[in-house]
Amino acid sequence: MEVGPDGKHISQAKQLGSLFLCNNDQSATIEHLEVTEARKTLGIWSRPDGLMIDALKSKALKWADAVGTKRINPTEAWYSINHTIMKTIEYPLAATSISKKDMQDIMQPILQAALPKARIQKHFPRKLVYGTLKSEGFGVYDPSASQVIEHVHSLIRHSFQDSPSHDLHVQNMELVQCYVGTEKSFWDMPYAEYGLLAPRGWMAFTWQELSETGLSLKAPLATIPPRRTLDLSW
Repeated sequence: MEVGPDGKHISQAKQLGSLFLCNNDQSATIEHLEVTEARKTLGIWSRPDGLMIDALKSKALKWADAVGTKRINPTEAWYSINHTIMKTIEYPLAATSISKKDMQDIMQPILQAALPKARIQKHFPRKLVYGTLKSEGFGVYDPSASQVIEHVHSLIRHSFQDSPSHDLHVQNMELVQCYVGTEKSFWDMPYAEYGLLAPRGWMAFTWQELSETGLSLKAPLATIPPRRTLDLSW
């Protein structure tokens, strides 16, 4: 997927040439898709901008409809949400870039179906729903927080490995760094001021989410070292 000078993905119609993949000594053409189109892969619906909202919403609604028509006790309701649908939601989070608003829309039918079955008011404050059992919460992990954690784990885990994911992370960080145009690592820059310069994608999304927390990330540097002493660029 190509990125234009404005930092946005180029539409399918404007992409030049074709991509080919060698498969058993035969050349196969890779289908071009729009950035908003998805295809199902191993457990996820993958598309270039990292979103799979429609697929997760569909699964959430199907699960909520099934649970809403069953007679289950509170223990079964807790077990059902934590060990069935939440595993479906959590599985692709390392690859997704789903905003907090969209994640709330995905979780809404799940919680509205599960909480009454657990004898909890369905409008129970979400901070308590996502709280631990020891703090009198419902013990469900906040998927938005889990998504950020998965992204950070991926960056740290592959930083010191010789793997395709390591190469992709470095290439994407270099791309963001190039668009931001500073010598200082973009991880140390406020996203609110510099985020608009970065192309949309997994790396910029992770930067944005981290900027809203008190966390800092010392990832592999994607900056170009200065050629001379006191040669700075801001």
